[in-house]
Amino acid sequence: MLKWVWPIIRTELTTLIQKWLARGYHPQQWRRAIAVALRKPNKPDYSKPRAYRLITLLECMGKLLEKIVAHRLTYMIGCYKLIVGAQCGGRANHATTDALLSFVHDVQTAWNHSKVTSALTFDIKGYFDFVNHNRLIAEMQKQQIPLELS
Repeated sequence: MLKWVWPIIRTELTTLIQKWLARGYHPQQWRRAIAVALRKPNKPDYSKPRAYRLITLLECMGKLLEKIVAHRLTYMIGCYKLIVGAQCGGRANHATTDALLSFVHDVQTAWNHSKVTSALTFDIKGYFDFVNHNRLIAEMQKQQIPLELS
């Protein structure tokens, strides 16, 4: 591509994305995906669906738009303290190791006070697919998150 064309495309694309974000518009063609089934290694029976892993290929422009919205939501969560401080997942500068260190600290503190401890964990992989999206949007609006980000 010619070097002089890129600044024009970048400017036009930036303007277009800004307008779409302001209206809360996410083009349908950018939400299309192709799922590819890949075999998991060393599975005894490939006739079973769990022997495969689905890899979803999304449109690059859709991924870009979603990343911008994710960054804006993360910023708002940090600025306005929209989730509890103990929440580690999905927050900038809060990693899995932070959650583990917090857990170990709580257990050790309990042991130091001769308390018994127990833990209950959940694997919520894929949970978002089952979220009531209308309720999620209502909750986001209650938290005063702009409608175009909901």
